[in-house]
Amino acid sequence: MLYFNKPHLTLLFSTTLISLLAVVSCRQEDEAVAVGDPSKVSFILTEQSHDEGEGTVTIDIKLDRPQNVRTVLNFQVGGNATSNLISLSEADYELLTQPPIVIPEGQTSAVIEVRLVEDKNFEPTLEQIDFHLNAILEGNAVLSDDANTLSHTCYIQENEYKLFLEWDHPEGEKVDMSLYVELPNKELLASEGDGDHEELTIINTQENQQYYVDIWLNKGDTDVKYNLKTLKAGTEQKKTLIDGHFYPEKTNNQEDNRTELLKNHLLIRSGNDLRIL
Repeated sequence: MLYFNKPHLTLLFSTTLISLLAVVSCRQEDEAVAVGDPSKVSFILTEQSHDEGEGTVTIDIKLDRPQNVRTVLNFQVGGNATSNLISLSEADYELLTQPPIVIPEGQTSAVIEVRLVEDKNFEPTLEQIDFHLNAILEGNAVLSDDANTLSHTCYIQENEYKLFLEWDHPEGEKVDMSLYVELPNKELLASEGDGDHEELTIINTQENQQYYVDIWLNKGDTDVKYNLKTLKAGTEQKKTLIDGHFYPEKTNNQEDNRTELLKNHLLIRSGNDLRIL
């Protein structure tokens, strides 16, 4: 057993007290106290638009003034686009930045990173990812009093298109047509349909890509009017690319001598539309 006399106990107590005061002092220096008015937090933009499969994009957040303490904020994600956490095969995006977000002291901005994925599906409606700033978890900051700046929508511009070959059906006569598209990699797409239409889907189109289109009249003895239409994924209105006419002719009633059985066209993606050159 150890015994301490009074001078030794006094020295030990003094040394311990000084050590504790030093630790408290260091902690107080590390934990800065906010000074000044609080900053307002908001998105820089309320919406933006990107192509499907574009890769990593950023959504910008700002403070209207810097602070001498860090800011920690929370956000929620919604919308009709599909996250990779819900379905890997059908995913439209992957959220690379998880909440909460930390804005270091002295800085006035932060970003949410999202990776847009090429899902190779024809989406009938425009897809979007919705972000909402909903809480300040730490720091000298408040949410903006303008509710519009607390929400941000990232629209995903689809790059899939459907082509529709439609034609009049002369009364009492059978008409059969086919549609083929050659892709830039030389792959050939063949349409499917029945009766008075054929259709096919082109996926992952890129700006200024060219496609060769063949329209065949397989069966039909009289003049046949047809049109080629396109529908962009995420839209509802078809657009007419071609209003055409086949004039099959027979010589000596030999079907093999018919003319104008094939139409060739060059198709290109320009902006958000497919166009015939």
